[in-house]
Amino acid sequence: MPEPLNYTPVLRTRYGADPVHVKEAAALLMAARRPVIYAGQGVHIRQGVAAAEAARRRLAIPVTSSLGGKSSFPETHPLSLGSGGLAMPRAVPKFLGEADVIFGIGCSFTETSFGIAMPKGKTIIHSTLDPAHLNKDVEARIGLVGDAGLVLDALLEEIGKSVTSDRDSSAVAAEIAASHEEWLAKWMPKLTHNDAPLNPYRVLWDCSTPSTSRMPSSPMMPAARATSCRRSGSRSSRCPISAGARPPSSVTGSDSPWAQSSPNRTNSASTSGAMPRSVLRA
Repeated sequence: MPEPLNYTPVLRTRYGADPVHVKEAAALLMAARRPVIYAGQGVHIRQGVAAAEAARRRLAIPVTSSLGGKSSFPETHPLSLGSGGLAMPRAVPKFLGEADVIFGIGCSFTETSFGIAMPKGKTIIHSTLDPAHLNKDVEARIGLVGDAGLVLDALLEEIGKSVTSDRDSSAVAAEIAASHEEWLAKWMPKLTHNDAPLNPYRVLWDCSTPSTSRMPSSPMMPAARATSCRRSGSRSSRCPISAGARPPSSVTGSDSPWAQSSPNRTNSASTSGAMPRSVLRA
């Protein structure tokens, strides 16, 4: 390569939403009775995680995310509904179905079998970098076209003019916890199944420490830290088992050391087999 290198870096810039629309969106969120935040991959890309967390905390709003937006909000937080794709925790469709305002940030709201289906008839605030996404699949009341980080910063500033302290989140957190507990109870026979042949859901449960997985089973693998899952693509980050790591061939029954590695095991032969998607969302 010839020297000296004659190179000028490409100009980088950002743009934000119309201030009028920001005020309208802030008013809707502050007046909402059952708002929900739906975070997409744009929250990661534009480094809006801290601002999204601040908005959630100020208005005590539950948060769910697309698979691309997974870990834009810690999924072990009391106000996390979990992420959604082919599978999702029960709290996700429950709270979206009961929501009066849904705030989508850094997302396209594209209708796909790999994403969360937005319920009809809801008031939608749609923040996206691409104006072609507005009203493409989901009708929005307010469109906020611009960088997710800039949009969130502007919203926080506007909300802060009226709401000067964090709202109490204890009631909604308790409701989310109850929904998670009920949902997980239906899964426990599968997750703790200890007979031969080894149930794949048992494997997932053993791997279900806080993870960056984007598998369809991601509800069982919560992202405990914000920004811990930032890669794109359906094969970017997987459970070690799905990547090819397998337990020894002798690990097939309840008497194996691997099967006893977790303390709360049950012996329920009647729960073998795959769990229907309808049960997962029940």
